[in-house]
Amino acid sequence: MTYGEDPRQGYIEGHTFYHPGLRFKLDLPSGWQAQNTPEALAAVSPQQDALFQLTAPGRGTPDEAAKQFFGQEGIKSADVSSSPVNGNAAVSGLFEAQTEQGAVQGVVAFVKYGDLTYRLLGYTPAGKLQAYDKTFRSSIASFAELKDKARLEVTPYQVDLVKVDREMTVTEFNKQHPSTIPVERVAVVNGLDTPEVRIPAGTMFKRIIGGQGAAVAQKKAAPADTTAGK
Repeated sequence: MTYGEDPRQGYIEGHTFYHPGLRFKLDLPSGWQAQNTPEALAAVSPQQDALFQLTAPGRGTPDEAAKQFFGQEGIKSADVSSSPVNGNAAVSGLFEAQTEQGAVQGVVAFVKYGDLTYRLLGYTPAGKLQAYDKTFRSSIASFAELKDKARLEVTPYQVDLVKVDREMTVTEFNKQHPSTIPVERVAVVNGLDTPEVRIPAGTMFKRIIGGQGAAVAQKKAAPADTTAGK
């Protein structure tokens, strides 16, 4: 039985978004609140006055996608150019648009990767683009192929049931039967408040194995001189 969302459909670690299924990665603005849904990946600034978004890809070319976007009523374009993003064909430019919340300014790029074209877009209220332009462009420029084998082969977390052979705390159980999620979450998964709660002998207790947390757990367990990615 799986636990949580399937990381192969995309997951965020630190401020980087990884999509093993589509084999790409993207750095989001550091410190921004991010959320991944089937429709879009979005990150909002701490001041909630700017948004960066990666939307579900389409099959048109970057040129076609850009013409469709800039051709919308109420949108004004500027500095539109065709410059590759990490070797991938792309079209990008500045835009201004009128929305129900008022005028906005932003940067948008359409990047061809594999058979799909991705739209990466950042916008903020009119007059604030100068403060966020570099941030938006930095995230767009980070869009690249995911090559890390460990991340490409990541799997969902799995629930494993273990019969407790003697009374012990959740912390003691986790040392004997390690999970790849923090021990505090192991307690919650089992309906307990803290890792110091005692588990009666004979209880069927859940631990969580595998998943995107496996690499993190292995790194923590490794010798001090062992290095690992991110």
